[in-house]
Amino acid sequence: MCGLAGVWGQVDVPLVKSMMELVSHRGPDAEGMFVSPDGPGVLGHRRLSIMDPKGGDQPIYNETEARQYSACNPEAKLRSPEECHYHRLFLQSYENPETVLSNVARWADRPVWITNS
Repeated sequence: MCGLAGVWGQVDVPLVKSMMELVSHRGPDAEGMFVSPDGPGVLGHRRLSIMDPKGGDQPIYNETEARQYSACNPEAKLRSPEECHYHRLFLQSYENPETVLSNVARWADRPVWITNS
């Protein structure tokens, strides 16, 4: 369980912070925010740390595709380490959001098949 907040079309950090406070009960362990440096948008995330407590902070971004950012609460698991190796997925963690963002970056037209979601 996590809490998500965001606005698009304007950069309103105080608004997103207040939205994050409203969902703080959904993610009491950590919080993060991404403010777009060149476009109108703010993503906020409140985290309940269950899996990978040290490596699952959000919002995250794809370093190879720096224009892709994500704040999510998915239940996606990789099918197997062998499939990751076969499809050349090199992840910093095996936290769900990184799995999803990597799939979207590589297979934008069919990202779900490599997960068990």
